[in-house]
Amino acid sequence: MLERTRAYLQKPLHGGLAFAGRSLFRAPELCFQGFCKHRPEYARLDPRLAALCHINESAIKLQNQPIDQFRQRFLTLQRSLSLPVRERVVLKKIRIKTKADRDLGITVVRPLTIANELRSAIFYLHGGGFVLGGQDAYLPIVKRLATELHTTLILVDYGLAPEYPYPTALEDCYQAYQWLLLHGHSYDIATDRIAVIGDSAGGNLCVNLCLRLAASRLPQPMFQALIYPWLDLRLESSSCQRYQSGFLLTAPMLQWFRDLYLQAQEDPEDSGVSPALASRLERLPTTLIYAAEFDPLIDEAAAFAARLRRLGVPVEFHKFERLVHGFLGYAAVIRSAAGAVEQICSDLRRQIQLGAT
Repeated sequence: MLERTRAYLQKPLHGGLAFAGRSLFRAPELCFQGFCKHRPEYARLDPRLAALCHINESAIKLQNQPIDQFRQRFLTLQRSLSLPVRERVVLKKIRIKTKADRDLGITVVRPLTIANELRSAIFYLHGGGFVLGGQDAYLPIVKRLATELHTTLILVDYGLAPEYPYPTALEDCYQAYQWLLLHGHSYDIATDRIAVIGDSAGGNLCVNLCLRLAASRLPQPMFQALIYPWLDLRLESSSCQRYQSGFLLTAPMLQWFRDLYLQAQEDPEDSGVSPALASRLERLPTTLIYAAEFDPLIDEAAAFAARLRRLGVPVEFHKFERLVHGFLGYAAVIRSAAGAVEQICSDLRRQIQLGAT
């Protein structure tokens, strides 16, 4: 049974992992138990997650995979394994001109049941290592969050590397936020009640965005939420070594993302690249940080939370045990990941309510 499961998962893009969420992961847990024996840490994972980790490790060969193909694989996985949307939403797709005269896509996602009145909103910056993702890949996650939180979300389709290396992504996010401050009222958004959320590389962009807003003396968000954030591109933390392979996000993947993003033109110790190294962090708003136990990025997230706490920034740090990086994207098939998303949504609802009073 294990070998049949492994063979199905290892099929090419248009089978295997890409469509696992549609059928395979509905199989009894017994089908996946054998994957928990491949390394000691897997015994602590949901057997389905152990299978996902093990097969992904052998399937991803970055040096032999064109970027477009890797992006398509990521898109298909996100659509297959993300939580379904529980109610209808209205999408408004907008394009604005950047200072570099590029078109920048912004999608406003609004639950159909929201009344036409000024309300809080969430400015969402997606992950993907600055290389993957985009609006199509993250719409399933953003739609689900919008309906769970009963709140409008704004998804920014910032420029991806290598076509648009650093600092394009940050510049795009900053200009999109400026646009939101100017035009939010047209979309029933109270511009003094905006929160920013980012996962993985998007968490990096969130912190840098807030620091940029503070330096520009523009209004800070109500709060920021960083979900398994990538805050230090030096890749020197203990967890980067401890979990360098076997847990979906690997050290070679991080190196590949970093090389494409920086293109040997920027120093990972630059605070614009690695906001964990920035000064003046005391200017940041209330910060919620969520990390996965088996994630190469967990140590830098914990260290960042500790530093904010020492500086007097209101901060919460939550570690989800028995999970790996990227759990927003596989919550439809892993029960513990769905539980983590539920807790995050509960925390966000609380923070939104506090900001509205």
